[in-house]
Amino acid sequence: MTSLISSLAWMKIEFMQRALLGSLIVSIVSGLVGLFVVLRRIIFISMSLAEVSSAAVALAFLLGWNPSITAVAITLGATFALAIAGHRSSRFPPEALVAIVYMLASSAAILIIAKNPQGEVDLMNVLFGNILTVSSKQLWETLAVGLPAIVAVLYFLRSFVFTAFDAEMASALGIRSGAWQALFYLILGSVIVTGIRMSGALLTFAYLVIPAYCGLRLSRTLKGVVAWSMVIGPVATFFGLWASFLFDLPTGPTITAILVTTALSVIGAKNLARLTPRRAV
Repeated sequence: MTSLISSLAWMKIEFMQRALLGSLIVSIVSGLVGLFVVLRRIIFISMSLAEVSSAAVALAFLLGWNPSITAVAITLGATFALAIAGHRSSRFPPEALVAIVYMLASSAAILIIAKNPQGEVDLMNVLFGNILTVSSKQLWETLAVGLPAIVAVLYFLRSFVFTAFDAEMASALGIRSGAWQALFYLILGSVIVTGIRMSGALLTFAYLVIPAYCGLRLSRTLKGVVAWSMVIGPVATFFGLWASFLFDLPTGPTITAILVTTALSVIGAKNLARLTPRRAV
């Protein structure tokens, strides 16, 4: 009992409390938004936008600009550009443009960081984040983005689901699918920027994809999928922070490893259940 209490001593440390609160907000909103990333099959787009945001943050560090404003402006611009290009392109597959954006952003981030005197430090912060250095100001900024995003997605949940599954049918029924897609991409870009600033590209991408994927595997109802998507990330975050403190491990990769382990466990459990013969009643 004493060892259990001592292992939770990190929750009394102020910077760990801020890290926990910030990560919980990012994981909840990312899991919810990530559900539509998976349903729309735009996982590669979200990864490309994460790299764009990383490059924007690196550029802001190099030029002395405001990282948040720079990342928001560039990432939202790239978000709408990819959305418009993917909607209008019929001759060429949109994945090709997404791949070009991903490679451009990745190489730009590395080249920009290489010209920065503190390049290696910035590269680690951009890729893996530093949750433990989250400030109170960042917490409020994250809440200002995350809370409206959660409210908007939950309030318009069925419209988002409808346009994600069949945008043409939604348009035929009078639903302005283009407007809903624009709103979704606006929310997605804002969430990615916030996540990158808080926890880095690697963990942000994991938050977007893994909880939603697990939710779709674990439940057959919309409410169940949404619930799993919003719960798995926070649970992994808590245990990731606990493990990183207890074993002196980098926080972001530790949480990511727990998320990946969770996904593999879900896949294994579902495959095992499929292979196990059911007893006749």
